[in-house]
Amino acid sequence: MSQSKKTLYAVLGVARDADAATISEAYASLKQRIASEPHGSERDNQLGFIEHAFQTLHDPARRARYEQKLHDEALAVASIVEAEPEPSRRGWIIAAAILAALLLWAGLHWLRRSKPAPAPIPYVALANSNAPINTAGPQSELTPAAIFRKVSNAIVVVIGEQPSGKADTGASSLGSGVVIGPAQVVTNCHVTAEFRVLRVRYREQLLDAQAKYVDRGHDLCLLEVPQLDAPAITVGSVNNLNIGDRVVALGTPQGLELTLSEGVVSALRRHEDGKVIQTSAPISPGSSGGGLFDRYGQLVGITTFQLRAGQNLNFAVPADWIAQLEKRNGNQDRLLPDEEAPSDNQAGEQADRIARHLVGHWSCTASNGNTQLITLDFGANGSMVFFRRNSAGKVFNTAGSYRIVGPDALVLDSPELGAVAARLVDFSPRHTMLEFGFSGERVLADCNRA
Repeated sequence: MSQSKKTLYAVLGVARDADAATISEAYASLKQRIASEPHGSERDNQLGFIEHAFQTLHDPARRARYEQKLHDEALAVASIVEAEPEPSRRGWIIAAAILAALLLWAGLHWLRRSKPAPAPIPYVALANSNAPINTAGPQSELTPAAIFRKVSNAIVVVIGEQPSGKADTGASSLGSGVVIGPAQVVTNCHVTAEFRVLRVRYREQLLDAQAKYVDRGHDLCLLEVPQLDAPAITVGSVNNLNIGDRVVALGTPQGLELTLSEGVVSALRRHEDGKVIQTSAPISPGSSGGGLFDRYGQLVGITTFQLRAGQNLNFAVPADWIAQLEKRNGNQDRLLPDEEAPSDNQAGEQADRIARHLVGHWSCTASNGNTQLITLDFGANGSMVFFRRNSAGKVFNTAGSYRIVGPDALVLDSPELGAVAARLVDFSPRHTMLEFGFSGERVLADCNRA
């Protein structure tokens, strides 16, 4: 009997029933050991082989196909044994089978030497599809501890420094991010958009980052981090969630890295582009941009904001929207580039309407980690006075100017604020919702004319 060929499990040195966390650890250890060896074609071949093994076994869908292949090969071998050919023919049949196996192995080995191992499917591959990206069928339900072991290596800290539009005052933003591909991190735009310098902290490393795609309308930004070497998570879909399903949030609340919280799906709020997830899993400042995972350890949402006006009102945008990032890059609202845009006349009429009715005194209540009282005075000459008091009694007051830049968008500008983009939601002469970024946090204020 010939010796069985080496399986991908044997390549990584793990058992066939090893979970994703064990596979990731074995891959990282093996890669580090081989990478320290002298450069050469054999070293590169080994790295390519273990990369192929990792990408196949770490992805549940690809692993399932590989398991089926092993099963089929085992059945084929069994059928040869059970066939019991005549003694006179048995020898050459076995020899032919061995020769075929050797030719197959040689062909595969030549292919691996001639081209690099296949990379993971890019998350933008489904940009024009409503299907979830890199979605794998669930294997089995995991405990919160098992989910943590599976996904924690893909959670990073995102840091914004040097606010845009003003001098370096030492102000910074701290949030979370999720690794979704090679050197790619997704986070909330309100964590990064107001800052010129972006960095990602992973383990003990502080790495430079830059924004590649910015979709403010969905509050999702993709960062490129060239020096980041971290495993990517599996992206699931909000369409597989039901109210009451158990979920786990993982992020960096108040700067405390890799903090896990557990809850359930409280509601699935309809949005014109899908469903926003409401969850009882606690989300605190610093958790913005972190991951919300289902009971199988698949990413189903990016934790985005909470409303302290009510208990456990925490929200995450669906992971399905990640697939739209390239298409929606640069958008400031919910309008996709290929949808029908309002005419110049319509946009101008709406801007004129806002200009006429915005002038005056507005009193607002907002929550972005603590309850805030905000007053805004808009002058007919473009002047603005901004006053804010948080629940701790801390007061911020500034005077500057404002300008209307679109049918529902304006820019607030002052020496202390810098230039801050704001959006008016459901504007009327007596009431509006005002959305803007403040000190690295996303603020949604409920405003009434005083």
